[in-house]
Amino acid sequence: RAYAIEAESMAETRERNRLAREIHDTLGHALTGIAAGLDAISILMDIAPDKAKAQLAKIKEISLRGLKDVRRSVKKLRPDDLEQMPLREAILQMIAEFTDSTGMQIKLNVLQWPKLLRSDQEDVLYRVIQEGMTNARRHGHAQNLNITIGTKRGIIYLLLADDGCGIDINKLKKGFGLRHMQERLALLHGKLRYWSDNGFALEAIVPENEEAAKFL
Repeated sequence: RAYAIEAESMAETRERNRLAREIHDTLGHALTGIAAGLDAISILMDIAPDKAKAQLAKIKEISLRGLKDVRRSVKKLRPDDLEQMPLREAILQMIAEFTDSTGMQIKLNVLQWPKLLRSDQEDVLYRVIQEGMTNARRHGHAQNLNITIGTKRGIIYLLLADDGCGIDINKLKKGFGLRHMQERLALLHGKLRYWSDNGFALEAIVPENEEAAKFL
């Protein structure tokens, strides 16, 4: 009985952590885009009201998409875009929407696209990119972000580098975002590292299979 109670408690903790990660990533990303978009509207209201209206329409779309993603997260489903399109298209759409709402310029560089990704690998790559974009804007106040993805010898490499204000790594306090990225990657035997040099950069490493995981 004691074992059963402990197992149930651990399952509840894992579920709480999962929900915390999903809701943090989804809402954090959406709200960052909304806040940046509203900043732009406050400037456009008087000088270009038509552009302000167009920006409001984009913000409404982002907020509705974020709400839908939260509902899917609670129901243990994948991000809405990954339900409707391949990972690469979902990432490009997320980039386009975030650029529209925040004005931050984001470039996706593909060295070699990973083949035959499992759904859990797609989810983690999508969420790491989502959180990296959000942090680059919210904390780094970056104007440009480069995202590079490639594979080599069974390992998927994902690098995000921005031109923001950066941070002293020795004084960096891990918030929900970094911790959640590490937790997600750890479930796939992956790793996360980050550094600050003329901005902030983070690298996620994900093995394609169990054999490749032995070399990490």
